[in-house]
Amino acid sequence: LIIASDVTGDALSTLAINTLKGTVRCCAVRAPGYGDVKKGVLEDLAAVVGIPTYISDELHTASAPGSAVLSNIGSCHKAIITPANTVLHFNDDKNCNSLIRGRVAGLRSLLESNNLTNYQRSKLNERIGRLLGKVCTIRIGAKTELEAEEKKDRYIDSLSAARAALEGGLLPGGGVA
Repeated sequence: LIIASDVTGDALSTLAINTLKGTVRCCAVRAPGYGDVKKGVLEDLAAVVGIPTYISDELHTASAPGSAVLSNIGSCHKAIITPANTVLHFNDDKNCNSLIRGRVAGLRSLLESNNLTNYQRSKLNERIGRLLGKVCTIRIGAKTELEAEEKKDRYIDSLSAARAALEGGLLPGGGVA
């Protein structure tokens, strides 16, 4: 799996030919986000797959095809790729845990700075949650679209109530005391 800003020209044709011939099983996906957000997400991903340093745009270009080294290759247990999403599944790897802990510590120190907007804080918290594996996907099924919307609204209400309880605390007795 190659995650890059863009794979075009000779690189794309080489990947396609090698995949069609069966020489290499490969897939290229576009890196998520834009600008600094993209760079941050790629640095997080590098820590999760076990790459000690983030590979910059300047390092690997078509003008330096021999610059890639084995230490720049990470691994994951499973990758599910669709036209809209790419989901990577990981096993617990002791070598990666120190990289992840270091990355989380760096993000938490950024979070403590006072010059962040609420949006930036929420994005940093989201990245920390992803790095720590505190992300879940809830699939809501129903027989009709109306029923699915109702279930979705109930889920959002319960999630909002849980978040409010985490922030403000709980009152024993459900507030009837």
